[in-house]
Order: sequence, then C-alpha cells, then structure tokens
Amino acid sequence: MSKTNSKSIETTLEPSLSAGSIVDHESTVILHSIDDSGDQAIISLGGRKYVLSHPGARKAMKMRQAVINLQEGSLNNDKLLDEFFRVCVEPYDSGVLKPDLDNSKSVSYNEVEVWLRIANRFLSGKLEL
Repeated sequence: MSKTNSKSIETTLEPSLSAGSIVDHESTVILHSIDDSGDQAIISLGGRKYVLSHPGARKAMKMRQAVINLQEGSLNNDKLLDEFFRVCVEPYDSGVLKPDLDNSKSVSYNEVEVWLRIANRFLSGKLEL
C-alpha cells in the first residue's frame, strides 16, 4: 500500500466517511491506510483491526443492488453486510473474529450502522485518506 499515514480526527457519523475517527456511541473507526486505487484498506473498529479488499466494480454493484427489495419497498441491509463481510473483510490480526451479524462478539449492536456506512463508502470508492 502506498498510503500509510494514520490520522485520528473525531467527527460525527456523516455520509462522507474519510480518514479519521468516527464516534458513534462506543464505536470508533480509524482508517489507517488505503492504497491509491482504493482497492485495499486497513481500518480499526471497536479496537479490532481489519483489511478491506474491494471485490471489483461489477461485484460491488451487485452487492449494493441486492439490498433493494422492490416488492416490499424496503432495504435489506443485512444482505449487504453479510456479503460485504464474506467477500471484502478479513481480520488483520490472528485471534480477531471475522465480522458476522449473527455473532455479537464480532459485531456489537452499536457497530452495525457504522459497518453499513463503511460498506457503502468502500464499495462506491469513497473511503479515502
């Protein structure tokens, strides 16, 4: 990765996620690094460090489209996070659990909204230093 600077700036949880800290109750996100293409990033959330790997434009579009349920007129964010965790997120350190919505030890309840913002920003190429 070519960018390796780590910034820690407290901001509110806004639609534009960039380097720094985002404070949402007890969940703090730190973007440690992201490569120039935006394909790989290292973040920390809730004291746990993860590597994010972009799946490519087509897969990212399909993941985001799967959230929309036209018949019910609703969004299925759980589907997006399940796929995002499965395809894009790996623990940086051994001993850290891979995120899973069904395991509160890997994703706490107050981290779900933060993970949704990370997923949407990363998949659309807007997670940046």
